[in-house]
Amino acid sequence: MLMYHSNVGDKPNKNVKYSLLVDGSIRDVTQEGRSIGFVCCSKCTRFKLIVVISLIIIGAVFVTYKLTISFRSSPVIESSAVSFTQSVNATEHFSDKIRYKHTKRHLPECIIIGIRKSGTRALLTYLNLHPHIRTATEEIHFFDNDDNYSRGLEWYRKKMPYSFPEEITIEKTPAYFSTRIVPDRVYHMNSSIKLLLIVREPYERTVSDYVQISMKKQAKNLPVYPFEQMVLKKNGEINMQYSPLVRSVYHMYMENWLRRFDLKQFHIINGDNLIKDPYSEIRLIEDFLGLSHRIKKKNFYFNESRGFFCIRNETRDKCLAASKGREHPLIDSYVRDKLKQFFRPFNERFFELIQRRFDWN
Repeated sequence: MLMYHSNVGDKPNKNVKYSLLVDGSIRDVTQEGRSIGFVCCSKCTRFKLIVVISLIIIGAVFVTYKLTISFRSSPVIESSAVSFTQSVNATEHFSDKIRYKHTKRHLPECIIIGIRKSGTRALLTYLNLHPHIRTATEEIHFFDNDDNYSRGLEWYRKKMPYSFPEEITIEKTPAYFSTRIVPDRVYHMNSSIKLLLIVREPYERTVSDYVQISMKKQAKNLPVYPFEQMVLKKNGEINMQYSPLVRSVYHMYMENWLRRFDLKQFHIINGDNLIKDPYSEIRLIEDFLGLSHRIKKKNFYFNESRGFFCIRNETRDKCLAASKGREHPLIDSYVRDKLKQFFRPFNERFFELIQRRFDWN
């Protein structure tokens, strides 16, 4: 019941105090002019109470969110931290420039030194799934390029992504393995650095190298010659002047690296197995880097149309670029067998150096 009660008669007076009875409770109000105040009901009271509580909850959530963001972000760029999906984001190159609070650019603690056309890009993409790994998205060519190297380590460091202290920074430049001066330069930067080397059956790697070079020549309207003509001289001897072939003689480059670094600083990855079973190879790398096993088998799926494994996260799938996994031309069997025979003794020497064998022969 709702009513007004006056102590001086029934006619309201603007200077007289009234008592407001709401659901049995009494409240004093003063009428100003002809207005006698708002009449409240029990339903309105409950509605207001619900609104107030809702606003308090929303405010608490907002404050908590702002505190979380302020801890992780810097004054320069604010962005939510998503470690798992950083590699599969469409703006992965921009992610190198995102800086969170308590982060800075570090020189790499691990480098993927090669070998070209053995799966270095796939390896980097897979490793980027790990929440404690941060990778430079581009090949920097610091140690193999004299102009870049002359710019100094500070220039090199600025090419690295921002990372937290517990994260490992990794850089990839496949040309490092086959460039003679690189081991000395890397050693002078960090003599205890960890090195990832991915290798592939030499004949297959040589063909892949040839295909990539041919595609680039075609794009520039330059002449492209058959593989057989490039790897063999007119007299039928192996053409040791052909760079893709020479790059597959792994042992001579490995000897150069072992002059500076101990074998235990290398982790040799089976590139052929990385194609077939990336999960098992990545687990071995996690162990080598001293990281927990955070990359799961479910993060890989085989793409039937592409013919190789792609990566998957909570929101999307991603495969390597279309330029990866190009189809090889049909090579004359005589040339193929001749090259495999040519590589056999060099493979044996390489196996001795790394104290491990691959099923290449």
